[in-house]
Amino acid sequence: MNSVREIQRINERELELGLHGAGSWHDQYKDSAYIFVGGLPYDLTEGDVITIFSQYGEIVNIHLPKKRAEPTGRDGGAPRDPPQKGHNRGFGFLMYEDQRSTVLAVDNLNGAKVLGRTLRVDHVANFRQERIRDADGNLVEAEQQMLNCAPPEIVLDEEPGDEADLEDPMAAYLADKARKKRHSSRDREREHERDRSERRRRERDAGVLARLPLRAGVTFGAEMSRGNRARQEDALSVKCVSLPCEELRKDIALRAPDGATRDPWYGWSCEQAGGADLGSQVVWFGVFDGHGGPAVSSLLRDKLHCVFEQAQPDMIADTGGALQRWVDPISHERIRSPPSFASLTQEAVDGATPALEHFQALDSCGDANATHTTRIAPPERLRRADMTMEERATLACLMMDREVHQNEAYQGTGSTASVLLVHSLDLPAVPWYASEYLSITTIQLGDTRFLLCSADDGRAVPLTTLHHPDDRGEAERLSRLGAGIVTDSFGERRFLGTLANTRAFGDRAAKRYGVTSEPEVRSLVLRGAQFAFAIGVSDGISSMMSDQEMVDECRNAQHPQEAAQRVLRYAEDLGTDDNATVVVVPLRGWGRIGGTDRTHAKRVSRRSNTDIYRTRRQ
Repeated sequence: MNSVREIQRINERELELGLHGAGSWHDQYKDSAYIFVGGLPYDLTEGDVITIFSQYGEIVNIHLPKKRAEPTGRDGGAPRDPPQKGHNRGFGFLMYEDQRSTVLAVDNLNGAKVLGRTLRVDHVANFRQERIRDADGNLVEAEQQMLNCAPPEIVLDEEPGDEADLEDPMAAYLADKARKKRHSSRDREREHERDRSERRRRERDAGVLARLPLRAGVTFGAEMSRGNRARQEDALSVKCVSLPCEELRKDIALRAPDGATRDPWYGWSCEQAGGADLGSQVVWFGVFDGHGGPAVSSLLRDKLHCVFEQAQPDMIADTGGALQRWVDPISHERIRSPPSFASLTQEAVDGATPALEHFQALDSCGDANATHTTRIAPPERLRRADMTMEERATLACLMMDREVHQNEAYQGTGSTASVLLVHSLDLPAVPWYASEYLSITTIQLGDTRFLLCSADDGRAVPLTTLHHPDDRGEAERLSRLGAGIVTDSFGERRFLGTLANTRAFGDRAAKRYGVTSEPEVRSLVLRGAQFAFAIGVSDGISSMMSDQEMVDECRNAQHPQEAAQRVLRYAEDLGTDDNATVVVVPLRGWGRIGGTDRTHAKRVSRRSNTDIYRTRRQ
């Protein structure tokens, strides 16, 4: 067990320091494709061992020593526990086709449990093959390497067939031409394989390929706490959505800054990224903070990503609002305005059918309380149109808010939301945490938020703004509507005297006065290595600490889960009693944060001077 723990400790230290290539301890075994496996259950066969270890590469040789039966026991009688036929001695040696597979096997299977036994997996510098017997029965060294698991080698006959008539000059010419063609094809394949191996080596040395232990689980961190509240009204959503390739391409080109034509990601397409299945994938991280109950936040967690993914341009005619550019001016007069929320409520009471169609995403996501409706016929040109990311997000939020208002189960409740969309722009595509170029989009309503941590100096970079009455943009928007903003006795500005958020899902009674579900959408393209991670929080966290305190608390964390736990623990140490949610999304600069911990002294002081029991005393 000491060897197992030592190898695990070295691997964890390398991941913490970001070592790779010649700096890794694996590099000293780069000339050997053999590994040692100890701690094997005795009844495993060669096929069982190959099944376990072949997930990291093709195995071409296996040597599993068998137990030797003793003719008698210690007292001269029969052995007390005679070995069974085919049982191994608990250890063996494997050879991979590619030496890099040994690194994966040692990193991920060392210390793994198999049938109650702990495996020890390590490199082998110089493997000595088992001797064989010659024709005279003497043990001699093998002349060539034994490959007892390798697939049979297919050898092409390079000589002309017997059926060729060599007396015919044309037959000899054709046979020679075929032989040269085979040689040329084989040379091209070998050259291609050498180029591919060299490219992989350069990528590994440059840090393009991320080395993550599979036992680490998920590649992000998330923590939630109910606090002192009676219910958990926060919700967290981590999904993978698939968007149309052409829409992604146009949206990326639309957001390309000046001078971006020389960047490797410029002209991105799904084909270059590795195909539609891979290139169309966008990672979705959503933080939702409900109020009045968990109903709306739970609905958004389960459905908002589906509505976002399945929204179509021809649904815009039903919505209007910020998407009026899509409405046909000629037919605009014939399209009735959407009914007011008061009329929708009265129609629901009377049992009438609302005048909007139930969109496809509600069926696929599943909701027993969904309300099916009829819809306004869209102009024909909308069916052939593409949406930008901002228009898709706005449409999805407005459609979800309409569902909330049409269902009496959500009356008196609401929720804020912050969504982070991460899309790799590398060609070919790689996971977001290893991508050199990333497309980042935020969808914001209310006081949940997302931040970035700069890898150069560790500074916090806000991705979203809080939609509070004291925000200048929100105050100007509400003043144009004639709505009132007052300051309460605690010095906090409130909309309509009670509301802290000016944008949210639900809150039906306040929508007519200026509260909106239209999100604030921001998009940008960034270098993954310039940022260590993104962090999303609910107001149970952001109300207790500053942005810089959040990112500094995540410094030196070995895994995003540890970083999320630190932030939540710090908020609890400061006495938060609200629901709290944290999600940490690692980027390529993870583990390489420069600068100093700016808020260390402040955090220590706040922890030592905080009385967490002050609100519970009578």
